[in-house]
Amino acid sequence: MDAQQRAELLLRLRHDGSRIARHFDLRYKSIDAERKNVKSRYGHCTDEGRIKIRLNHVRTGNPLKYSSLIDTLCHELAHLKHFDHGPQFKDFFWELLQWARKEGIYQPKRRGQAAVAPGPAAAPRAPKLELRNGVPVFLSPREVYAQNHNNNAVAPWERWAETLNINVGKRKPRRAGRKTKGTGSASGDHKAKTPREAQLSLF
Repeated sequence: MDAQQRAELLLRLRHDGSRIARHFDLRYKSIDAERKNVKSRYGHCTDEGRIKIRLNHVRTGNPLKYSSLIDTLCHELAHLKHFDHGPQFKDFFWELLQWARKEGIYQPKRRGQAAVAPGPAAAPRAPKLELRNGVPVFLSPREVYAQNHNNNAVAPWERWAETLNINVGKRKPRRAGRKTKGTGSASGDHKAKTPREAQLSLF
């Protein structure tokens, strides 16, 4: 920024700083720009009430956002009442920021905030429920995928299963000697009973 832009920015800071200080009955002597060779802080306030604000970024040298400058200014103005960083200072600093926000002096933007708020068309539409005899029917993932594409579409998990030669949705046939729940004996005999043996075991 050139000398004229720097002077205009500093004039704006002084004007907004005087508004905030007047509302909260704060007294300070001056608000000036920090020297360019000072890189260890964003702002400074002496016990005499002399406030200095750094206007440029330390590494890039680009002008800082005005909301960042106001944030620093409120921080230094809060030191006029509490010359430390204790809980009372933090509460008062927050009070200054909130008042500056309400007055339109402090207007920060969130990171990635859209310039135009999305309209009603951008809102997601609720899925339509299929009704059968007045009762909603909830479809399985396979049916939902088929409706959104076409009736002959192959779902991704089925395509993946085909490559690995896995039967999807089909149970493996039960082996003849496999133990079933409630059959067999405690001795470890897991052989399935014949229908005749099962009938005799009922008596």
